[in-house]
Amino acid sequence: MQRGGGRTGRPLGHLTIDQLEAIVGSGTGDGVELRSVIGELAYRKSPRAIELRSRARQLAETRQDGSAD
Repeated sequence: MQRGGGRTGRPLGHLTIDQLEAIVGSGTGDGVELRSVIGELAYRKSPRAIELRSRARQLAETRQDGSAD
């Protein structure tokens, strides 16, 4: 089986955890961007990535509910 690789499967795979944290931490990401970050973080297993995925999910839910500040 050949793996797809490239940006098709993981468009944010080239970003560091610091860069992903900046996207989530800025609070300006829309739902699509946050879902992309959450998708990328599903591939990462460090405690830092797991915690960031949790924060991104909470923020995405807030954006979806329309109750963002």
